[in-house]
Amino acid sequence: MTELLLALSNVPACDFQTRKKLRNHACWLIATLDWIPDDKDSVTFVETCELTEALFDAAMSARNHGCDDVSKDIGKYLLSWTFKGGRYITGWGVLDRGLCACAVFALMGDEGDIDALKADIRTRLHNRAPEREVLEHAAREINQKADNLGERGHWSSRIDVAISQLDYNTLAPILNEIATILSPAN
Repeated sequence: MTELLLALSNVPACDFQTRKKLRNHACWLIATLDWIPDDKDSVTFVETCELTEALFDAAMSARNHGCDDVSKDIGKYLLSWTFKGGRYITGWGVLDRGLCACAVFALMGDEGDIDALKADIRTRLHNRAPEREVLEHAAREINQKADNLGERGHWSSRIDVAISQLDYNTLAPILNEIATILSPAN
């Protein structure tokens, strides 16, 4: 629905006020996802519907439709969900997959988005960090992802598809740095 609203906002017949309203409604729809509880059972259930993937797709779609302001807002919701849902080891890899998605999103964005992402990660870790075990697990997974970027395969994850389309020599150091931020010992 969000993608449809954003696409409609780009129709040439759409005046400024209508464009603004359509984009606001798209943001509001995504904002409703911020109300999902962050207990382990809810996170596990919601990730069966691939919320991390859906937020990444919505952010990328908004960017592709030229709605950069909406795209950045959705990117913030993606990072928020990543830390909210990534508080637990659920088998869905919310923290590591979400941070990889955020890195890809930032890398495909404006200059300075990577530095802003790293600063935001540090702030979130300072304010309400997941347990050490969760951080270490996510850091290992992110490091492993960085080490295996060049592998070919069939990707079922849209995040992995986007990763496969980027320059590995640029992405790998960013992922390794994010892993170090999570767990300096890894």
